[in-house]
Amino acid sequence: MKKLKNINWEDGASEVIAWMFVIPFQIIMFCYVISITEVSILTQEVNYTNYVALRGACVAGSREAAENYTNETISANLPVGKFGVASIAEKVQTDEGEVPRLRLTHGDNNGRWVKGTLVSLDIVVTTNLTMLGTPKEIHSSMTMMLESPAGGSTAY
Repeated sequence: MKKLKNINWEDGASEVIAWMFVIPFQIIMFCYVISITEVSILTQEVNYTNYVALRGACVAGSREAAENYTNETISANLPVGKFGVASIAEKVQTDEGEVPRLRLTHGDNNGRWVKGTLVSLDIVVTTNLTMLGTPKEIHSSMTMMLESPAGGSTAY
């Protein structure tokens, strides 16, 4: 008991108070770093999925085959409930209004699925990453030229 009375407790009090302020700040900063990393990894995955889906759609023989391929690729690479994916939009909002995510753009050849037509794919993913606190939308948009020949066949 005498040893406890002989210790000067005021000597280290300023360090304890400083750590009480510093530790919560460090924890918050660590959480922000983790959430930024999560969003970066998910954004990279969304962009890669967009590239793979659109690349496959550009060599598809018809519009229906391209839409099926993009839907399968998106559901396989970005499953809802994993990687922080809360939902994936079926339609996207553009200047023209709400449009399908896979669509013909400039030089649409009267809406025909022929070689040389530009096709665009937009993916909008809503995340439910817990460290951010609020849902965040990740947008990915790409445009490529159709490569299938004018007959709709994929045989070159």
